[in-house]
Amino acid sequence: MADNQENPQAHDKKEEKPKAPTTLESVLKESSDAVKASTNTLLGTGAIAGATALFGLDGLILASSFPIGRAIHEYSKADGKGKFTSGNFRDESISGAIFTGLAKYGVDATLQVPKAFGLEGMVTNAFGYSISTGALVVGAATGLVLNPLLNAVYYPLQYLIQNKTFKGMGQDFKKNYVKSLIRTAPLSAITSVAVGLTYAMPAVFAPLLFPYFALSGLAYRVLMSPEKISYKK
Repeated sequence: MADNQENPQAHDKKEEKPKAPTTLESVLKESSDAVKASTNTLLGTGAIAGATALFGLDGLILASSFPIGRAIHEYSKADGKGKFTSGNFRDESISGAIFTGLAKYGVDATLQVPKAFGLEGMVTNAFGYSISTGALVVGAATGLVLNPLLNAVYYPLQYLIQNKTFKGMGQDFKKNYVKSLIRTAPLSAITSVAVGLTYAMPAVFAPLLFPYFALSGLAYRVLMSPEKISYKK
């Protein structure tokens, strides 16, 4: 009989509802959230400003493509639950600034490959046209070496910035890297052509290269997303 009797105190505890936050608690939380948002915005803006100071307009365009790409990515999530926060802006801007430096120096190094192998000024005939051997080498080096290397840097960099830990980074890389190479292959081919043309005709294409990287950066950010997204959006 004693086992079947209801414990009034236990019943009361079940019925207890969480207390609503007081006005002071609400004000403090809103103030804390506002401070965090402002801090995140300042850090993100500072990262982009740093890329701009180091690399000029190219740095501004390419570094900014990361937070813009993340915003597009969040909007395009298949589950419709995407949300672009100040923390996202901070993380993506920092990643974008670092990646901009890697891309800038990587492209500069790739453009020097023909000189390193004594291929400057050499041409080859293809389909009845004379084509710069150096441009072909630069395009091949971009597609086969530089793009895979930048993709390889992208996932660890993003993982570390977003998760603030190395734990799980290797697993994340294994899961996403090869898939990203497949998804971005057509875009990588276009990038190879763009860098090759920049070598062949720098006066014409060099000013357009990093604006191209900015636009392609948006596309790369969406294509390299490990989450399911709606490409219609």
